[in-house]
Amino acid sequence: MPNLEQRMRRQTEIGWLPRWLYRLEWGPGSNERLAKLRTTLKDEPQTALVVYFNHFAFDDPLWMAHLINRVDPKQKRLIAAPASFSHIDPTRDGSKIFRRIHQEAKRCGIETIPVIQTYQVNNPQYGYTEEQAYASYRQLFKRLRELKTSGIPLAVIVSPEGHRSETGVIGEAEKGIVHMLKQLTPAICLPVGIVVKDDRPQRDKLNVGKRVGLYIGESISCKRRQDVPTVDFLMQRLAELLPKERRGRWNIEDL
Repeated sequence: MPNLEQRMRRQTEIGWLPRWLYRLEWGPGSNERLAKLRTTLKDEPQTALVVYFNHFAFDDPLWMAHLINRVDPKQKRLIAAPASFSHIDPTRDGSKIFRRIHQEAKRCGIETIPVIQTYQVNNPQYGYTEEQAYASYRQLFKRLRELKTSGIPLAVIVSPEGHRSETGVIGEAEKGIVHMLKQLTPAICLPVGIVVKDDRPQRDKLNVGKRVGLYIGESISCKRRQDVPTVDFLMQRLAELLPKERRGRWNIEDL
């Protein structure tokens, strides 16, 4: 459980600040689903919460942390999130601002776990190897197991795509979310569709002042490892929360 200073920072930076910086709009049925989820998590503190979303903007993780703050208003859960290793790699130019963001997340009781994204492997722009990528994912799963077995109530933020979409259309998903859920059972998996409602949504900058639609899906219960669904099932449940033109190959009407 975060300490008092972390809870105060969290309430300010992910509880109040997003309401000031953005015009958040919750989709139909979202408030009711969040209220139901809040009750479930209160009654089942050892059930992990995994929030997954379509990734387009830098702001996405902040909105997801704000959502977790709504279902965990007493801030009893440690928030954890995989984060791009390149963003905190001291050898890379331009990572200074991201290192500061990671440091501030830690001050709020949020643990970021660095991983090397698959599109960066054997990519001359990044220079990471497959061995380095596998090692980072092993460390991610090891840390999640440690947190789970420690008895700390846990909430995890994850993007199945692994990186931001270039177009706003859902891209291919990685199987990491399935392995993650199997590490964390019993768990509740919550799909969240994000739509920046502006003529020029920003992929590479913050979307301050813009209307942001957050669409909450039905919770998916994973009490045992064998209950964990496939990647395609998870992505279909996510896609149905988005406009048709953003669903990619998971367009429900085409299935």
